[in-house]
Formats: sequence, structure tokens, C-alpha cells
Amino acid sequence: MRFRIAVLVFLLACTPARAAFHLALIDEVMSGAGGNANVQLVEIRMLAMFQSSVAATRLTALNCDGTSFAVLLQVPFNVPNSGANVRWLMASPNDATFSAASGIHADFYWDNASAGNIDPTCGMVCWGAPGGFVPPPATWD
Repeated sequence: MRFRIAVLVFLLACTPARAAFHLALIDEVMSGAGGNANVQLVEIRMLAMFQSSVAATRLTALNCDGTSFAVLLQVPFNVPNSGANVRWLMASPNDATFSAASGIHADFYWDNASAGNIDPTCGMVCWGAPGGFVPPPATWD
């Protein structure tokens, strides 16, 4: 009987593994502004507290039929704030160009001259990483 109770307690105490950023989503994507196709952004919105562990996650753009992709940005460090509806930005091509076109500053930038662009006509944008905590990107399949 004690064994059954111990097993039951163990099973009830186990919770699903979650990433340290899993309660966040891509809230907005902009591909081009003010006639400049290089001014792009991806806005992430956190849905809860403690979703700021985003270092080494990747922003990836896929082409229209999904046959090729480009890693636009590997996020270099965590964002400083977290909370429900807290937002952070990844943008291109750099702070000077992006802030002149948008009037705001992003948290991270990718250089679309070397990393690539988000196709404004079709395709898909993904952000994240595998696992509960972000493993070193070189180990990803």
C-alpha cells in the first residue's frame, strides 16, 4: 500500500517540461517600412513572468514553399524584463536605420546583408529553440 501511495505522489508531482521562454509568441512581423525593404522587425510578446531566458534562441525565416531557410539571428543574451504582455524586438538592419524609420529601438539586430531578409510576399518566420532550456545551437539536429 505504501508503495502505491509513493508512486501516486510521484506521478502527481511530475510536471511537463517547459522551456524558459515557452509562454511567449511572435506577436508582430514587419517586412519593410517607408519604402525600405531592409527595415524589418519581429516582436515577441511574453504571456507570463519568467520568460526572459532567450539567449541562444534563433529567429529563422523560411522561403515560400519551406524548402530553404535562413537563420536571421541567434539571440546573444537574455532580455532584462519579463511579465505578461511585456514585448521585445528583433529588427534589421541596424539601430541607426531601424530607429530612423520606426522611431523606436529594438533589443537585438540582425544584418540582413549577411543573414538574409524576411520575404514580404510569403514564407514563414519561426523563433525558439528545442528543449526545456536552450542547448548550445551547435548540438541542434
